Amino acid sequence: ATLEAVDLVLRRWMRVSLVLLVLATLLWLATSLAARPFPPPAPAASPLAPGCLQELAARLTQAGLVGQVSGWAGGELTVEVVPPAGRPPEQAAQVIWDVFDAVAALPPACPYQRLEVRVPTSEGLLLAQVAAADLRAWAEAALDDAALIERVSYTRQPLPPSGP
Repeated sequence: ATLEAVDLVLRRWMRVSLVLLVLATLLWLATSLAARPFPPPAPAASPLAPGCLQELAARLTQAGLVGQVSGWAGGELTVEVVPPAGRPPEQAAQVIWDVFDAVAALPPACPYQRLEVRVPTSEGLLLAQVAAADLRAWAEAALDDAALIERVSYTRQPLPPSGP
């Protein structure tokens, strides 16, 4: 009976430790990324016109999102964003559509070829990639939501396995 009691205590301790570890990780993610506004990269790294990344960062901040915006040679625009506090992790896809709204509102003077949105979740990383032409067509109502969904490439990257 003593070994069973010790085993029961150890199992409870392991469960509590696991829950605390997950909560600490989520808290760390939320606070570390929430502390970062959307800073634009160095101007030389972006093919976008001056001010485009700043405008996008401002639009995303107005939408209540936090993270980072990057523009790269070749016309790829990358937005990494953390779901707002209080929003369930399963709504990561909605966060992607909030980013689509902000990017679609950029003026024509801010051209890009492809958009990649990265949203960390408790299960890993949710990635969405879409061509600028498709996003513009959606913004101009030439594509409806269902048609855009078919043209967006969604990928999930699981969390790396934790230690032994």
